[in-house]
Amino acid sequence: MNAETTSSTGKIKYYGRILNGDFSPEIKTRLKSALPVFNAFDRMNMPVIPYISAWQGNEKNIWYEFVSQQFLDLMECEHPRQVADMLRKTIIDRRIYKYWGVDDFVEEEVTSRMQIDSTREVLRAESEKTGFIEAVYQLDIQPEPSIWIKDQATIESYPRDRTALSFGCLTVVTKEMATEEERQRLAEEKQELERQLQKSYRLDALGNLASGIAEDLNQRVAGIRNSINDLATGINKGGFDDLSPFQHYQKLKRIEGHLKEVNDLSRQLMMFSGKGPYDFMEVDLTETIQVTLNEFDFGHKPVKIRAEYCSDLYTVKADRAFFGRALYNLFHNAARALQEGGELFLKTKNTVLEQKAARAWSVTPGDYASIVIDLRNMVLSEKDKQRIFEPFYAGAGSSPYGLSLATAYGIIKKHDGVVTVADSPPGGTSFSIYLPRAGS
Repeated sequence: MNAETTSSTGKIKYYGRILNGDFSPEIKTRLKSALPVFNAFDRMNMPVIPYISAWQGNEKNIWYEFVSQQFLDLMECEHPRQVADMLRKTIIDRRIYKYWGVDDFVEEEVTSRMQIDSTREVLRAESEKTGFIEAVYQLDIQPEPSIWIKDQATIESYPRDRTALSFGCLTVVTKEMATEEERQRLAEEKQELERQLQKSYRLDALGNLASGIAEDLNQRVAGIRNSINDLATGINKGGFDDLSPFQHYQKLKRIEGHLKEVNDLSRQLMMFSGKGPYDFMEVDLTETIQVTLNEFDFGHKPVKIRAEYCSDLYTVKADRAFFGRALYNLFHNAARALQEGGELFLKTKNTVLEQKAARAWSVTPGDYASIVIDLRNMVLSEKDKQRIFEPFYAGAGSSPYGLSLATAYGIIKKHDGVVTVADSPPGGTSFSIYLPRAGS
C-alpha cells in the first residue's frame, strides 16, 4: 500500500508496518476497513483519543498502525513512529481495577514502570487471552505535571502473522484520579482514626480487665485474711481451745470458699483467653441449650422464656462443657438485664454465611447453625453494643459485666464461631451465635 490511503473523509496518512509489510490478506483487510473509521472518529474532536496499535510476540515494543492527532499533541510528539517509545518512557505506573461479585468489591492492582518493563510479555499475553484491556496509566510528560490516561481497547489475535491488533481509545482522567486519590487519602485517614480509636478501646479494655481482676482478687484475699486473723486472734488470746470444732470448721470452709473463688476467676481468665483444655466432639446444639436452660434457674427472676427449635439443626464440633458455660453466661446477663420482668425469646436455625459477612467477621463462609437470644426489654447504646464483650466493661448507669460476657465471647471464638449483638425491633437487643456445621 502507498503511504496514504483514501476514505470518504479524504486522505489518511499511514505510518504503520502491516499494510506495507509481508502480512496476511486477512489482517490487511481488517486494518483497511478500520483505518477510515478511526480517522473519521478522530476528526470529530471527541474527548476520547482513538488509536490502533499492534505487536508481535518476538518484538520488544509496540507500534501504532493509526495515531490520532490528539495523541500526538498529548505526547508532544512530532512523528507517529516516536509515539510508542515516548509513551513507554513516560509511564510512571499502571493501575487495573478488578471487580469481584455482585457487591462490587474492587481490588486495585498497581504496577510500577520497572515492573511493567519486566513483565511486558506476560501482560501482552494476558490481554491477548482476555481480548480486552482496561487500565489507567500515569504519564510523566515534562515540563507539565504528570497526567492520567485511561486506556480501553479490544484485542484481536492473528496467529498466522504472530501479531495482535489493539483497537482502543484513551481518555484523560487526571481530575478523576485526583478525586480518587483524595478519596483514598480520606479513607486512609479514617482507617487510621479508627485504628487509634480501637487502640484506645483496647487500652481501656485492658485497664478494665486489670482493675476488675484486682478488685475481685482483693475481695477474695481480704476474706481469706480476715478468716485467718480470726483464727490467729483466738490462738493469741488463748481462747482457741474454747471454740467448738464446728466453729473451726466454718472458718476453714470460709477460707476454702475464697480460694475456690480465686480458682474460678483464674479458670474464667483461661476460658476468656481461649487457652482452656477443650475437648471437641460432634454436638447436638438443641440438647446442649435445653440442658443449660435446665441448669440455669430463671425461677427466681420474673423472666419468661420462649424457645423455638429448628427440627433439623446442624450438628457442630464443640466442647459441651465450655460451650454450655458460654450459654450460661449469656443467660445470666439476660436475667440480670431483665430483672424488672420481661421475655427472653430463643430461636435456632440453619443459615449460610456468605463471603461478605464471613470476611467482615474473619470466619470461613459456609453452613452455620445459629442461636438467637432476643431480649425485648433490653436496649443498648451503640457504644455498649461495640464494647459489651470487653472484660469488666460497664455501660452507662450499669455495674460492670465482669468476665462473663468476655468469657462467652472467647469460648465462641475458640469454636471458630461468631457472636454478635444488635438491635431487635420494636425495641430490644438480640445476641446471635453462629457455629460452623460439623464437617464443613
